[in-house]
Amino acid sequence: MVASLVITILQTLLFVIMGPSLLFFGCAARTVSIFVQAVLASGWLDVIGAVKAAEVCNVFYVFNVAVMVFTGAVALAVAMIGNPKIDFTAKGMLLFYFLADTPMKLLSEILFKSLGGCTSIGDPNLTFPHGQPMGPAPCSCDHGEFVCALYLTKIITWLITFLGAYVGNKCWRVVGAASYAMAGALMTIKCYTELTMTISMEAASEDVVNTMSVAISGAELVLIYGFAVMGFLIQTNPTMKAYVEAVKDSLTSGEKPEDPTGCIKCLMCGCFKVWIKILMRLDAGVTSIIAAGQQAIAISKSNTAEQLAVAKADMEEKNSDAKKAQEKVDAKVQKILDEKKKESLSEENVTVDVKDDKISGC
Repeated sequence: MVASLVITILQTLLFVIMGPSLLFFGCAARTVSIFVQAVLASGWLDVIGAVKAAEVCNVFYVFNVAVMVFTGAVALAVAMIGNPKIDFTAKGMLLFYFLADTPMKLLSEILFKSLGGCTSIGDPNLTFPHGQPMGPAPCSCDHGEFVCALYLTKIITWLITFLGAYVGNKCWRVVGAASYAMAGALMTIKCYTELTMTISMEAASEDVVNTMSVAISGAELVLIYGFAVMGFLIQTNPTMKAYVEAVKDSLTSGEKPEDPTGCIKCLMCGCFKVWIKILMRLDAGVTSIIAAGQQAIAISKSNTAEQLAVAKADMEEKNSDAKKAQEKVDAKVQKILDEKKKESLSEENVTVDVKDDKISGC
């Protein structure tokens, strides 16, 4: 449980920074936001769950999961940046997964207690990163009630997630900001609720933990949805969009952007102005690295194409020379055959003449 507490604290520190960044400024720093979303979509919760369940004998399994997740996240992020269809598909799936995550967590709490008969929460494992439900029978994987409660919530979650892939491409105009806002809201709220839950599992009694688990799930449902709506409205506000463009221009021109007006002015205090500038500078740096890499790939592809074209021309030239040589050989062979045919015909004519002479002489 100590490892669980340590990784939860580290996750809290990361979410405290990146959660509000995506919640309020996701559209302003698209490249950075995509990388954060790619990490979440590639299995961040799997990494956290594996670390929480780490033991001496499965350390390298945890390392393998972490490497696979982060390399997959980089590949997905680059694909999302370069291909709008992949981008909106991933954003839609992530948005709908997060929309379903909190209600399904609350539903699972109810199902495991009512249907599975579970009474407490045990240590986290790969299947239950927040702690496995514990209690007398039928609260175990050997009983159908427990399996039914587990599979029901998982199946519903993934059906909603796959629906998000379709909606993401149909409603792409709003999915971007909505996805950033939802991810930011979830990270912002969960950095506090998960830390509170982990500490209570270490220090409080089972009855207190069970009560807090349901209460926290209900609070998360209200807070995450409320913050997501607020973040979406802020990011799509025309004044906010104009201020983001002004900050982007100021990074190249060096001029100070004008202060925002309207309701956004209340949000953009001194610390938020510094925050968005740092975030957009980071985004510009990451974007330039990605652009340089894509340019290098394009040059490499063009060089490869040129090399293939030259090789193809050389091959065609060699084939043409070989074809001409073969035609010459065929012509010589045909000439020889024709000469032999003429000789054969002439011999036949001579034989016929000799026979005719003998017949006439008789």
